[in-house]
Amino acid sequence: MTRDRFQILSKFLHCNNNLTQMPRGDENYDPSHKFRPILDLLNDTFPKAYDLARDLTIDESMVGFKGRNDIVQYVPAKKSHQWGAKLFVLAESDTGFNAAMQLYAGRQGGAARSVHGVGYEVVMQLMEPYLYRYHHLVCDNYFTSPALCSSLFDKDTYMTGTVRVYRKGMPKSLKNLKLQRGESLVKQSGPIMALCYGDRKTVTFMSTLS
Repeated sequence: MTRDRFQILSKFLHCNNNLTQMPRGDENYDPSHKFRPILDLLNDTFPKAYDLARDLTIDESMVGFKGRNDIVQYVPAKKSHQWGAKLFVLAESDTGFNAAMQLYAGRQGGAARSVHGVGYEVVMQLMEPYLYRYHHLVCDNYFTSPALCSSLFDKDTYMTGTVRVYRKGMPKSLKNLKLQRGESLVKQSGPIMALCYGDRKTVTFMSTLS
């Protein structure tokens, strides 16, 4: 196939109707409109194809892309792709099977900020079909917070994750805690336990499995 023929064919390949796309600035504007049907189809198919085991994880995943689109993010900490589309992915820990994914495109349409933060909302949305099933979720400090840990526990879902000591809702006693290298401290409030290590800026938060 020649280059010109390929470009002509690709010009008319569409996954969605361009005429139904809302303009930028509209509260219903979706920067992923052109491939939204594929994303929705995958999220609908994943849970039908596989039953998840107990241990799950949610993390970020970058899809390399440098085109001009609102979905493009720059994440300098990523080694594989620093520019591209950022996805939040729910996966099974043992196999890496993707159970759901959500595209991050920043704040769109003047949407109000979440009370508990983006990380909290992402986890609750991705986990919504799997709550009340006694899954155990592991996350890093981008997502973990006392509010998230408590909310999941109330829905029969356990969680383990690192959390920044200055995250909203963290006890003042942990924020001002001074531990030497090699020292550790355990604190517990109800079903939520915090494990603090010396010479670190994060605290391991977990809901007890008993």
